[in-house]
Amino acid sequence: MAKLGSIIFPDGKHLTINTESTLKAQFSCNLEGNVKENTIIRKLEDGKLVVECVMNNVTCTQFHEKRAKIPSSLIF
Repeated sequence: MAKLGSIIFPDGKHLTINTESTLKAQFSCNLEGNVKENTIIRKLEDGKLVVECVMNNVTCTQFHEKRAKIPSSLIF
């Protein structure tokens, strides 16, 4: 199982989050505005990484699946 980790880069009113695992992703947002609460939940379900982001009562769900290895004989 891949180890999940994140690196958070705050820069004034801008925030960037990079995930560090076999599956790499980047989340970036502007902190201006009337944001009351932000929640990011990452979990593994059936071998897939599921990321849920909740912001101002809006939920975004992302599903990440590891690609199968391509045989070296098929790489040009």
